[in-house]
Amino acid sequence: MLVKNCKVCSMPTPSSRARYCDVCRPAKHKARSTGAFGKRFASGKEAMRYGELLGLAEAGKITRLNLQPRFPISVNGQLVCTYVADFSYVNKTSEFIVEDVKSKWTAKLPVYRLKIKLMKAVNRITVSEVFM
Repeated sequence: MLVKNCKVCSMPTPSSRARYCDVCRPAKHKARSTGAFGKRFASGKEAMRYGELLGLAEAGKITRLNLQPRFPISVNGQLVCTYVADFSYVNKTSEFIVEDVKSKWTAKLPVYRLKIKLMKAVNRITVSEVFM
C-alpha cells in the first residue's frame, strides 16, 4: 500500500487517497471551530447564538438550555438516524424549542433537509433554523 504524506505538515495520511493528515484536514463547510464560555463550538455563529441564549436564560426568559441534544429517529422500531441539534430549551410559554444555527448554504444540504423533515414526521418536533 502506497502511503501518502500530508500536503501541509508531511505527516502520513490515514489512507492512500487522503490529501491531509487528521490534524491538518480542513473543516467541513469552511466553519472554524471556536472556543467560548469554556465550551467548544463547531462555528463562531454557533458560539454567538449560545451567548445570546445564555443571556436569555439568565434573564429568566428560557429554561433547560441544552447543547448538542440528540434525537433518535426510529421507524417501526428500527433506528434510521440520530439528529443532533445545536440547542434545545423551554421558553416562557412552556414550549419546547429545538434550534439549529445555519448559514444559507448549509440549510440547503439534502441530508439536513431530510433529517428535519423526519424530525417533524416521526418525533413531531419542528426544528427552528437560526440564520446568522
